[in-house]
Amino acid sequence: MFEHASVMVLMQDEEGLKVRKIETDRETQEQMCQNCANAYKLMKDGMTPILFNENHISNVNKVLYIPNLTLADVLREALEIPAGVERFISSRVNADKIKAIFIGEVYYGKIVIAFQKFKREHHINAKRNNLFFDRETFVQDKRFNIPALDEIDCLYEDGKLLFISEILARQIINLKALVSSDGKKSLKI
Repeated sequence: MFEHASVMVLMQDEEGLKVRKIETDRETQEQMCQNCANAYKLMKDGMTPILFNENHISNVNKVLYIPNLTLADVLREALEIPAGVERFISSRVNADKIKAIFIGEVYYGKIVIAFQKFKREHHINAKRNNLFFDRETFVQDKRFNIPALDEIDCLYEDGKLLFISEILARQIINLKALVSSDGKKSLKI
């Protein structure tokens, strides 16, 4: 799972939803894919799935799910043709638009996406003094960073959305907008 997946960011601005690819070296990509594969296995195999309703209180050993979702076209297209996805350009403006970091792929004909909420408090801000330990002393670094995927907050798999924390899921996906007036569910991110 996720062996050759691209690392991408989900961005939201006034024009709508955008997907951008994060260019990484092979070692970084492999490590992030492995981290997501491990988190996927924990979410799928280690917890009891419970159908989501807005009155449910999360439990540590439970995973909530919403069935029968249609994936947004921009996400589907990014996974089907990752070479066509524009590269993420690091800037303060773009960083403010990031909703989530994700890895996804078409796996045996099914679309699987692992999302991690972009947590601004984990992002190193180039405006601050960021000190890193290097060769027995601390050095300042002003480069832009994106926290690496090591856990997943939401998992989309073949029409089903799984998540542990409703709070984190709502920061990535508009759960209230999932059911339209005609009763069909659509993944509105």
